[in-house]
Amino acid sequence: MDSRRLKYFAAIYDHGTLARASEHLHVATSALSHHITNLEYDLGAKLFIREPRGMKPTAAGERLYGHARKIIRLMKDAERDMQASKESLSGDVSVSMAYSVIKLIGVTLAKEVLTQYPNIHLSLLESLSGLTIDHMVSTQVDIALAYNPPLTSSLKLTPILNERMVLMGHKSIIGEDSGPINFEEIMGMPLFLLGRGLSSKVVFDDPKILTAINNAAIMHLYSVHAVQNLVLAKLGCVIGPITFLDEHRHLDGFHYRDIENPILTRNLYACEISDKTPTYAYEAIKTHIYGLIHNSIETGHWRAENLIKPEWLKLGSY
Repeated sequence: MDSRRLKYFAAIYDHGTLARASEHLHVATSALSHHITNLEYDLGAKLFIREPRGMKPTAAGERLYGHARKIIRLMKDAERDMQASKESLSGDVSVSMAYSVIKLIGVTLAKEVLTQYPNIHLSLLESLSGLTIDHMVSTQVDIALAYNPPLTSSLKLTPILNERMVLMGHKSIIGEDSGPINFEEIMGMPLFLLGRGLSSKVVFDDPKILTAINNAAIMHLYSVHAVQNLVLAKLGCVIGPITFLDEHRHLDGFHYRDIENPILTRNLYACEISDKTPTYAYEAIKTHIYGLIHNSIETGHWRAENLIKPEWLKLGSY
């Protein structure tokens, strides 16, 4: 397939008419029409319906556009990557992070990229639901920091940290005792659960634990802020990482307790598409992410077991 024709096809799709695509590309409309006709012949499928007001994509055209976007982006990344040096990195890098990860390192990562790599265009996405390969591909995510992602051969999963979960709520609900609380005792409390099914799996990986909490929860919510506000309103409690409500720990009566019998933990993974070739810009962003997480754990801002290897903190070492 001719890459130039693919570029012309995408421009016509985006602009809706041959005339506007011609102006954008600085290519004669007759030439564009000729290339699209040849592309349709090569593919054996009609891509557009010619209408008085423009070019309407067919079902085949819609499907091809999805592929074209990815191919054109990869071509741009390859060109930038080959032109880049360590002193002048450029390109697009998309990162998806769970809420608590963005909360802890998102601002610092953005500042570092803006000051150190002004030619890298960083996209940050917040992810709540369970990560899937379809989600990564459709949103063009380069790397995702996700908890307990599903095992699949399409994703390369690298464990980053192990995080202990606690019970959080007002003392009137979870008790004034500063000692740990048994899991069984929590099942009789007014408990909020973030998500259901795959989305709640990011908090509880053990199927038995997840089933028990699903059954015990008084409400399932898909908003982090909604859970926070309900807990602060003393309407219930929540199981999660201590960072979940960390900024509210100074409030009178707010409390957290460790959980035992069993101890609940979750794992954070760096998720990458297995067959995707990394760019220099991407490697730089990944190194910074690892460094920020490593420093947050070592300084005590993130209460977790650090699984990051020292060599991962050096650019180009993996």
